[in-house]
Amino acid sequence: VKMISVIVLVACCGVGTLACGNVALRGNATQSSTNWGGDANKAIDGNRNAFYRNQSCTHTNTDDKPWWSLDLFNAVEVLSIKITNRQDCCWNRLKNAEVRVGLSFYNHGNDNPICGTITGLRAGETKVLNCHGMVGRFINIILKERGILTLCECEVYVKT
Repeated sequence: VKMISVIVLVACCGVGTLACGNVALRGNATQSSTNWGGDANKAIDGNRNAFYRNQSCTHTNTDDKPWWSLDLFNAVEVLSIKITNRQDCCWNRLKNAEVRVGLSFYNHGNDNPICGTITGLRAGETKVLNCHGMVGRFINIILKERGILTLCECEVYVKT
């Protein structure tokens, strides 16, 4: 059974049009500030656990337009991005967030083109944004106003 799974994955990735894995796992994340031990890389640990006490969510200070940025180290065609919201409290911390994809690190990547906007998520919800093959090295999540930014996972799926 394991051998069949590997063959299917190789065939999928060889097609050139399908997303075959979360490439965020190979990147490095930074954010505008860090508080309560909520390091930026916790959002790319492969764990969608949305309870903060389980140490898999990010947390900034109260910043003007707080941001989170993922460097994938090379340009890719982004098909979709999945973002998981915190569940135990503070579910509104992703309200009015912009998700950006691009090649520039100017202004920490916060001026790159917009893939999508999060107007609000339920507690623990995972939102899928379709980026339609946008080319980028940097994935950014930025709040349009003053606040705390918390996310529990960011997954990036690309054209292979």
